[in-house]
Amino acid sequence: LKAYSPSLDLTAVSFRGTKDAIDLITDAAFMPMPLKPPIHYMEEISGDMKVHGGFLEAFESVKDQIEDALLGEFTERSKNVIFTGHSMGGALAQLAAAYFYHLRPTLVTFSSPSVGFSSFCDHLESYAKPYGGLRTWNEGDIVPLLGQIAGFRHTGVHMRRKIDDSSIALYEKTFESVPKTYRSITAKLFCPHVLYKIGPFLYAFPVIGLEGSKSRHKGNI
Repeated sequence: LKAYSPSLDLTAVSFRGTKDAIDLITDAAFMPMPLKPPIHYMEEISGDMKVHGGFLEAFESVKDQIEDALLGEFTERSKNVIFTGHSMGGALAQLAAAYFYHLRPTLVTFSSPSVGFSSFCDHLESYAKPYGGLRTWNEGDIVPLLGQIAGFRHTGVHMRRKIDDSSIALYEKTFESVPKTYRSITAKLFCPHVLYKIGPFLYAFPVIGLEGSKSRHKGNI
């Protein structure tokens, strides 16, 4: 998803998180692969930037569309670019920021897994703002930890948050298809990954198989 604000001279590119069953295969494909920004973008990039293979393949499937949206012949060019995303979308946002580093983009992720090794992290810290990007996650969320099994690292400015019990109770209404006995357990499992409370507002990112239930409660969440 791309949005452009003339008043802010800002283009925002947002990547969705894991939504379909096929995305789970992408999430699990840990085999490292090299990320190679185009030669004409290169300045001084040292080291072999190996990253999560599944996420890289997903990014490569859309990078031409992103490049056309940001740099196309008939595209309004912005001085400010922001890449953002939740979960798998946060991983793709990191790869986009690393690939289009010459734009000096801002990077903001939510509940994102780690994506690459030290050389990738050093690259993001050099070019993505602020200081490698703003990484937000909730206590109790295991997704940001998964990539570390393969040795991938996090980078950027870390912001840890916590979801309160009242937010979890509200979100339980989303799980109408789950037997009542297990509803509270299911909500507590999903909540740290999909809920973000900012001030008085509670935001819920989509969950596999729950799009219909979410829409019925969109007035509350």
